[in-house]
Parts: sequence; structure tokens; C-alpha cells
Amino acid sequence: VEFLPLARRDAAAWLTEFLARAGVEIDPRLAEEIAAKFEASNDPRKQGASGVNLLWARTEVEKVLTARPGVRRLERADLDLMVAFREEHIIGKLLDRIAARDFPSALEHLRALLASKESEMLLLWSIGDLFRQALKGGAGFARGGRGARGGWSRGSNPYSTYEIAPRLPEKYSRQEILQALRHVRQTDLGIKSSWKDSKILLEFLVWRIIVGRGAESYPAFELPTPAVEA
Repeated sequence: VEFLPLARRDAAAWLTEFLARAGVEIDPRLAEEIAAKFEASNDPRKQGASGVNLLWARTEVEKVLTARPGVRRLERADLDLMVAFREEHIIGKLLDRIAARDFPSALEHLRALLASKESEMLLLWSIGDLFRQALKGGAGFARGGRGARGGWSRGSNPYSTYEIAPRLPEKYSRQEILQALRHVRQTDLGIKSSWKDSKILLEFLVWRIIVGRGAESYPAFELPTPAVEA
């Protein structure tokens, strides 16, 4: 059996079928345009793309579906939610500051995202995905490899989750990564049961992850001031 990257048209057909299983329609031309955004070459000596990274494409499409619950058809306007179509990867900047354990900057980015009406569930999903990818990478990251990225090039997007996740083990122990995922789960349950406090819960989540429990090596931050509804 050959394991070759899919060409753009084949990847677009796969994406159309993937969305259909979720009950979502998409124009074939739009599916092909999305597939083109995730073409990458795993050989820097070659010119042009060698195929479409389906894992990356699927992850970004799942984020769109998370941010648009109940959507029945993806339109061009929905692509603004997809990081590959953004000029400024602002969610990635939040994740970058979380990875660096820079609480003041992370809180600043989070509040800017909340003020811009970014989907709160998408933010929560993205934070959880960052730590899930770090956990999947495991020893591959420790050896200086690319872990779950599978050798695909993402150099054009320094704020991609797959670029940031390998740096997490520099600042977080495995136990802290697992604890962060538990915090994400608790926050998800909290938001679903008390949606009016969702902004406060997201700020508290970032604080709990970065500061950690019993981490004497980190300064004691004050609890974040609740975000004010405009």
C-alpha cells in the first residue's frame, strides 16, 4: 500500500466527504481552495507543494465547526475563522504566551480576543488542543523532533499550534501538561453550566495553567480582574 500525500483535488474530495459526515455542505471549489492552503513540501529542495497535509486541514476545519455549532453549510465568510486564512494569527499569539508562561501578556491577548467577540468555545478548544498536541509529541519533542507534525513544513505560520506545542516541555512538566488538560475540562463544564461567567472562567483558566499549583519557582500573580462586558 502506498502512503502518498493527496493532491489538491483528491484532498478537496476527502474534505467534502469529511464535512458531509458531520452534516455540513461545502461548494467543491471552496473545498479545493481550503485544501490548497494546506499544501506543503516535506523536501525543501523541491519547488512547489508535494501534497496536502490532511491532519492540519482537518484540525482547522474542526475548529471552524466548533466555533459555528449547528452550521449546515460552510461559506467563504466562515474561512475568516481559519488561521490559515488570517493575516494576523491572534489566537496563536495567545497560545505562544501561554507556552512561555507569560501571564500578563497572555491575559492581555485573551482580553483582546474576548473584546473582539472571538468564540469563547474556540478559544477554549485551542488552548486544550495546544496541550493535547504537546502530550502527543512527547519524546519526539524532547529529542528535537517535530512530534505529531510528521515532518510537514509549517514555517509560514510561526503561530501555528504545531509550531508552539514543541516548546511546551521547556516550561511545563508532563504532570503540568496533564493538569492543564484537566483544567480545560473543568472550564468546559463550568462554561456549559454557567455561561454568564464564561469570560471570567477563561481568564481563571489561563491563570491556573500558567501559574500552576504549588509551583514555588513562579511568582505569585494576583487573580485576574474580571473582564467587563461592553
